[in-house]
Amino acid sequence: MSATILNNGVAVSAASTSEATMAVLRFNVSTLLRPLHGSFKVTWWDVGREKWAENDRPCEIVSDSDGILEARCFHLTDFAIIVDAALNDPNVCDNALITLGYIVNGLSIFSLLILTLFSISAYIPTLANSRLYSYIRGHNLARRDFLALAYHFDLLLFYLFFTVFSNQYISENLCTVMAAVMYAFLLCSLLLTIFQAVRNIIVFLPSSIFHSLTISLSTPVVLTISVAIPFILSMFLLVFTKFFDRQDCFCWVRPDYIVAAIIIPVTILLLSTVICTSFMIYKVFCGMKRKFSQGGHHYDPNVITKIVSILVMQISLGLPWILQFGTLYSPYTTVWHYLFTIVLGSQGTILFLIFLYKRYRAWQSESVLKSREESFYKSKKSFTRSKKNRISAVADSLGSSTDTFNEY
Repeated sequence: MSATILNNGVAVSAASTSEATMAVLRFNVSTLLRPLHGSFKVTWWDVGREKWAENDRPCEIVSDSDGILEARCFHLTDFAIIVDAALNDPNVCDNALITLGYIVNGLSIFSLLILTLFSISAYIPTLANSRLYSYIRGHNLARRDFLALAYHFDLLLFYLFFTVFSNQYISENLCTVMAAVMYAFLLCSLLLTIFQAVRNIIVFLPSSIFHSLTISLSTPVVLTISVAIPFILSMFLLVFTKFFDRQDCFCWVRPDYIVAAIIIPVTILLLSTVICTSFMIYKVFCGMKRKFSQGGHHYDPNVITKIVSILVMQISLGLPWILQFGTLYSPYTTVWHYLFTIVLGSQGTILFLIFLYKRYRAWQSESVLKSREESFYKSKKSFTRSKKNRISAVADSLGSSTDTFNEY
């Protein structure tokens, strides 16, 4: 507010104060869905313009907690709470982000398709016995691993669904259902990764524990748990919560549901990562191989490579859940949107690169083994030849044949 003292039309004194609060408003927003690409805003009715005021002295939001939004306004008129946000997620309206998503998702689909077909080939005798399959697999890679096959197939389904149905313009009324299915697929991949890690570290344990865990971690048990828990949880969230109701044409989860969207998946991965890392450190620095070398079960010399690969996958699977939190409440495309799209869409490509790395290590081992065998045969042949020469020399000195020498 301001005041001016006039003397014969000339201002002789002026004073001003800050705007006085004319109204204190409280809104119950507990039943409203929070905008994912902006925020709530309290505005007032501009009588002169006959519309809600936008940037002209807006009401000041004092607090927003426990479902109550409190604001101070400096006018005496009608008031309203509005959503000041973008309508759609950048993943469905930003052409650059959409193109990037198609590229990274397409690479993952191609990579996972190769890995899935390769895993299936192990169960087809004609393909499994072919030279091409043997060359690609190498001697140090497992021939049949149904858990790996299930993992590759699960991620392949996730990327197919995510690439096609994550846009509401395609999934239409089934947007939230598709989001629930994709969430279940991704959680399933998390659990399969954890079980793969556990299977690799139990080889360090004593025989009694090893055999009991082998029964508990059989393939039917692992698949039942990995599929049942994610889909039951996903259906529960779909029916009883608004976890998949984004209202921005992007069929995915709401990152502002911290427990279901971030804490649950990241905690699962962190626990598995801590366990695997602890066993790796114990294995490398405390000599678990020597301690349990007589445990009676097979020791896998490539277990460190396997666990490191699983750790890489767990980190890459955990990052999208954290990165999506950075995309909250921004009406514009940010670097977090690009990072989320790249990391989430690259899981299949990372798996394929890990497979190539394992194949490279297998090729190195084969090369070392062949060189050792060649050197062994050469030394053996040289030893045999020198022995024959010595025998011949002795036989000549005795004036007899080798048979006489043997008898002698």
